[in-house]
Amino acid sequence: MKISFDNPPHNIRELCEGAFDLSGAVPVFTFKDTIHNPHQAVISDHLVAHEAVHTKQQGEEPVKWWWNYLQDPEFRFAQELEAYRAQYAFAKGQIKDKNRLNKFLWSLAGDLSGSLYGGLSTHTEALRKIKDGV
Repeated sequence: MKISFDNPPHNIRELCEGAFDLSGAVPVFTFKDTIHNPHQAVISDHLVAHEAVHTKQQGEEPVKWWWNYLQDPEFRFAQELEAYRAQYAFAKGQIKDKNRLNKFLWSLAGDLSGSLYGGLSTHTEALRKIKDGV
């Protein structure tokens, strides 16, 4: 995947800022095979695994995918759940300490259930769904 410090095309960043509570967040935006990282944050390998799932999900119609993502909470949750599962699976292969891995899973579940995506689930539900899918 490519990484760009530019904003994503089609006003995606602005649309996300209007749709979600991004205060305090440092989001990245994937469009096609590019992770747009306007905040120039460090991009970890496990985050690349997450964003690579979004690339596959977008297929040949990334604009349509983003439209559905922004408009349909169930679609958004399903897409993010798949990506978080991939991120956790990647981390499972890297993190051998069980306590550290559990803390990482706890953090992922907090992100998935948080305001960044519109509070689409409880933390407990997100934790279970991420872990059960891996």
